Amino acid sequence: MQAVQVLRHGSPIEAIGVSEIPATAAGPGEVRIAVSAASLNLGDIARARGGVAVVMVRPPFKLGMDVCGWWTQRAWARSAGSAAVLSP
Repeated sequence: MQAVQVLRHGSPIEAIGVSEIPATAAGPGEVRIAVSAASLNLGDIARARGGVAVVMVRPPFKLGMDVCGWWTQRAWARSAGSAAVLSP
């Protein structure tokens, strides 16, 4: 599957890219979503620059907290194929 990732800390245009990563199965209480749209917001840009100490991780790491799409796998009793919006 594809993921938007920070490949190295720096300016967003230089640091952010799309990478192929292995797909993982949904765990207990989780769903896997085929994303139709996602946002890139100021928090993501700050993380790309390496400026958010609470969420500091070494690159590469995935971006995107706000998405919408369709459930492809779920770990509870709703049917796959239902619409989903995620905003933690």
